[in-house]
Amino acid sequence: QGGAHTQELAAALQAAFFRDGRDIGDRAVLAAIAGEAGLDADAAAAFLHSDADRDALRQSLATVRQLGIQAVPCFIFNRLYSLSGAQEPGAFLPLLDLAGAEGVVASAAG
Repeated sequence: QGGAHTQELAAALQAAFFRDGRDIGDRAVLAAIAGEAGLDADAAAAFLHSDADRDALRQSLATVRQLGIQAVPCFIFNRLYSLSGAQEPGAFLPLLDLAGAEGVVASAAG
């Protein structure tokens, strides 16, 4: 059910925080926003009060630290190259070239 509502939930969270000034760090507020986005608010509340996905979250945070991410947005290319912060479109070109070249080398070697 959650996959179908991902964009709606993201938009609802942004509106709640930036437009409405709601405390999205509060689990009850998060569950209510989930309900407003079309998800089951009770299921969301139960999930937020559980340990579900805690290990996956810890692994994701460890990966972020290993990659040296210190700003958002941060774009990762082939898990080798990163570009942090708001950038002009031209800043992506060298990294796309590098990532593309790595992909060609990896596919030729594999």
